[in-house]
Amino acid sequence: MTNESNPRRRQQLREAQLRQLTRGYDIAERILVPRHLLDANEGHENMPPMPHETTEPAVEALPADAPCVATNAKQVGDREREPTLHLFDPEAVQRALKAVENLPKHNERRVTAEQSLKRFADAFVDDMDIGTVPLAVVSNDLEQDLQRLRELMPNFAMVIDAIEPMLQLQRSGDRALRMAPVLLLGPPGVGKSYFAEQLARVLRLHYVAVSMETTTAVWILSGSSQSWNSGGPGIVFNTLAGAPHANPLILIDEIDKAMDSKYPPTNALYRLLEHHSAAQFHDEAFPDIQLDASAINWVLTANDIERIPLPLRSRMQCFEVPEPNAAQRQSIVAQLYRTLIENEVWGRHFCDTLDAPTLRTLSAEQGSVRDLHRTLVQACAKAKEAKRGTLTPGDVIAALRISTPPMDLATVEPGGHA
Repeated sequence: MTNESNPRRRQQLREAQLRQLTRGYDIAERILVPRHLLDANEGHENMPPMPHETTEPAVEALPADAPCVATNAKQVGDREREPTLHLFDPEAVQRALKAVENLPKHNERRVTAEQSLKRFADAFVDDMDIGTVPLAVVSNDLEQDLQRLRELMPNFAMVIDAIEPMLQLQRSGDRALRMAPVLLLGPPGVGKSYFAEQLARVLRLHYVAVSMETTTAVWILSGSSQSWNSGGPGIVFNTLAGAPHANPLILIDEIDKAMDSKYPPTNALYRLLEHHSAAQFHDEAFPDIQLDASAINWVLTANDIERIPLPLRSRMQCFEVPEPNAAQRQSIVAQLYRTLIENEVWGRHFCDTLDAPTLRTLSAEQGSVRDLHRTLVQACAKAKEAKRGTLTPGDVIAALRISTPPMDLATVEPGGHA
């Protein structure tokens, strides 16, 4: 008998999950609400910082747990209910957990599988239906947030101009944030992966990045069978298990470098980039669990479009990103510095802007946006060491000596990867 046809079982599950969620809180006439519900319509200044937690060399992700605060029921009722998605069947998850329990207790595969499955089993459950999770919504501050992103990365203006109207359209409907899959093309150093990270930040989406430069196998996305010694779930399964919403943003960085692999990820992407097939996603590690992965927002990057099969290209909006010109590069540096000073605790010791000579010195340096960010941090450290609150060209030059490896030790082209 399913949970839907057994009201008593559904009620027991809900009560158990509510007890776990509210442990340590006074819940008399109060309920617990994820903080993102309260901040959904707030300005950019209320957004939490986005530190990354590295789960393995090729993958970086934001913390999965959404902080919670207590509030009264009326306050929640005054807000429009978030759109939701039926992500998984809880009975299938419970069956998979029981199967995993047959493995030896300290078996590495059992530990990994239990960690992934229990994220679903222990997830916050909306009172509408077990297995249903919220979708992140388009912010009321969308236009201001995207304008800040344009100012930070002006060479991506055409990408933002294409995304913005579609998000405005969705805001007039159920507000669920859905983007068509995006492919960013361009030479190393133009800031493709950095743009994807900043886009996730301004859209308030859980973010995961997968580098195909070091991980090319298909199972990084769709998992591998538990019958293999190294078998386990892939990025899609683990991301949906850990994200607070069912529509995170996943970056596949340098997808063109994976095409020469013996097991390229194209077959998995063919399914994941199509709405109908993504809604019936099965990870190889847990083939009996069907997940609705159709709400995932995808961004892919590449240096060489000719290496990407045409059927894969046809599933995405493709944008060729130019290198920033001299004026755009100065704008990028100025915005990077301003963002750095605003976000770091020690930023209060520094002036709000860079003077013209320092700005020119930084803008003249070639490299990716991350290289510029790293140089700015080192330059600030040099200025602080000299007990100054302003940066000078000398600080920048000293920082470049620290952050740039000697030529005989360099193993990548200047600028690194995108």
